[in-house]
Amino acid sequence: MGSQHSCVEAYVIEASGDKIRVKVLDKSIEQSLSAYGFEYHNEWNEWQIQGDESAKCEIFHWLRDMGGCFANGPAGWPPGAIFELLREQNKLSGDFRSISWRGPNDYYVEIK
Repeated sequence: MGSQHSCVEAYVIEASGDKIRVKVLDKSIEQSLSAYGFEYHNEWNEWQIQGDESAKCEIFHWLRDMGGCFANGPAGWPPGAIFELLREQNKLSGDFRSISWRGPNDYYVEIK
């Protein structure tokens, strides 16, 4: 995919606790995030929402259906790995878009 930000509107950057953090690349999605309950945080230039595991499943489902991506990485519990775990536990279903980086501004997207 390369660094074509037009194909990625937003991606989940953190979801391991009770907070889900989203980075927006296409500002047209911000109104939908706000309407859903996300709040913008200037200091981190990201959107956040609180939620327990049940709420996290609903939020992940909504974000996936909105075309959001879930960050993946080689270690820890990135949002993509959390999505896969919740899917294995039958708390989520279906494919999602995973985003990973080869380097600065050089990402690729996979369907998982």
